[in-house]
Amino acid sequence: MRNDSGNCYQGCLDPWKINLALARIKAFGFSRDQWADLLQNLVPEVAGFRFCAERAGGRNEAQILYGLINNRLRSVRRSEQRTQLRMERHRQRLGLCSETAEDHALFVTEDHHETQIDVREAVAALPPRERQVCELLMRGSSVREIAQEMGLSWHTVDASIQRIRAQFSEMELNGWLQ
Repeated sequence: MRNDSGNCYQGCLDPWKINLALARIKAFGFSRDQWADLLQNLVPEVAGFRFCAERAGGRNEAQILYGLINNRLRSVRRSEQRTQLRMERHRQRLGLCSETAEDHALFVTEDHHETQIDVREAVAALPPRERQVCELLMRGSSVREIAQEMGLSWHTVDASIQRIRAQFSEMELNGWLQ
């Protein structure tokens, strides 16, 4: 496998260790844009690993590193799954659906001209951060995606959504909160 790390770990780790880590990352099905971050998280563990033949139980260094890397990547996968489940529960609790941006566009462009004007006014009255959160929600972005795009925690995005919901409720635009 080609070393896609840009040789930034050269001198820190043996190339075969980097290639082993990249091969395992790929085998786990992580997207290419995650590779550098995952490798960065694996390097300290791999660099800190010291092979001891007496404790290896007949396994060689590559086999033990293989297991170490696999365990770490399984942990990352479980963490991603837990985060995804938490976000879905959060979305359901807020009454947000997972509609696509096209579904939202159809809903917004229906023949509700007066309501559309009220919604536009409500969105325009929001502070800039909440207006951006609202726009991303209308495009179909999840709370997690919004948090990542805006560089915020999902707790901050959640608080913004609560304020948006309160403003829409105050203006009796509850039908637009789903």
